[in-house]
Amino acid sequence: MALIIDNCLIPEGSGTNEMYPNCCCTFQCIVSNPDPDRIILNGNFAFSEFTPPFYTINNFLIDGSAPSYPFLFLQGQDITLQFDVCAPTDVNNSSTLGIKFFDSRGTAGEFNFDFITINPETAVDLTSIDFSNVPLGSSASIPISFFNSTACCYEYFLSTDCTDITFETSATSLLCQGQGETINIIYTPTSLDGLDCTVTIEAGMCLNIQLPLTGTAVEPPSGGSTSNGQKNKVDQTTPVANCSPRTANNRCQTARTMQSAIRTNARRFGKR
Repeated sequence: MALIIDNCLIPEGSGTNEMYPNCCCTFQCIVSNPDPDRIILNGNFAFSEFTPPFYTINNFLIDGSAPSYPFLFLQGQDITLQFDVCAPTDVNNSSTLGIKFFDSRGTAGEFNFDFITINPETAVDLTSIDFSNVPLGSSASIPISFFNSTACCYEYFLSTDCTDITFETSATSLLCQGQGETINIIYTPTSLDGLDCTVTIEAGMCLNIQLPLTGTAVEPPSGGSTSNGQKNKVDQTTPVANCSPRTANNRCQTARTMQSAIRTNARRFGKR
């Protein structure tokens, strides 16, 4: 009976393990021995490199230590297989990783995993952010979402060189395969200077995406108030050329003439 490996990676035939170019990730897999007999692993054939060899393997460990051979693997025992995979520098580079365990009887376990490098820019749903016009003293926010489709776990960091930009939530997030995060980018202008800077999304050596930010700070609306805080008053003496209603002599009925008509009617009906 062969060894069994857990779903630490997508097995060959079930999908492809994605990585970002020029990125190294650490993988941990649990390997179980259901064989009724003990297995003695031969270190000379315990690990198979990628085919074709575009990727590299480093730091191969068993239960946290460099394996010492021959390695005794008892029935019902689990071991933690740990190794680093480093991807090549170009996009759409595919290869197959083979992990093989041999003992004196032959192959005790063989596992294959397909890998491919993808464009890091697919991690983010925007390529730029434009806040358009934002009045001084107010704020505008735009959500940005990023998603990790790779086989690796990354700790994402958001930073900016903009003095008027803040993040609504934490600018750091740990995302593993299939996980995503949405963060609001907030622009609060403090001067009438235009916004011309960037937000950077990083994940170690694996990811570095810079999004240009643009926006214009404008004067806030008057809100119907004068500079001394008093409400603007309607000019009651200047006729308006096109106005309604009009008086009997076809004069424009301004607020003053309407008030005069009200007083006249009040006297007419005995009211003051």
